[in-house]
Amino acid sequence: MWSNEYIIVNKRETAEVIESYLKNNVDVFTPPLNSRVDIHLFSVKIFQNAEQFWVLMDEKVIGFMACYFNHPKQEYGFISTISLKSEFQGKGIGKKLINKAISYARKNQFKQIQLEVNRNNTKARVFYERLGFTASGSSSQSDFLKLII
Repeated sequence: MWSNEYIIVNKRETAEVIESYLKNNVDVFTPPLNSRVDIHLFSVKIFQNAEQFWVLMDEKVIGFMACYFNHPKQEYGFISTISLKSEFQGKGIGKKLINKAISYARKNQFKQIQLEVNRNNTKARVFYERLGFTASGSSSQSDFLKLII
């Protein structure tokens, strides 16, 4: 049952905690995360370099977002990963996660936020476009989106 009582916290967890969350939720990504990255190495990179935003409900993790805000001229931040457990999608939590990234970027004087979305993930692309993200480039498998803030 959805209690609607969750919090989003910007806190640093260990690479092991990140890896555990990602391994337990590979299927919420399109395509599944473990088909695209080495989850262990990805978790270490996030731990070492990213701002972490965790969504908690009743002290259990239901979502996660990692963002890199390390551009030397603060031109852009990059959302590396964002996910919510399936049963919590479509309830406005993802929008609030993105808003946390936007707030963090503004507070730290970044000019835009960028992300990459898989071409086969239409649901995510529509979600980002509804939030104001626009196309900024593409590769053979992905589209790159940006949000000027």
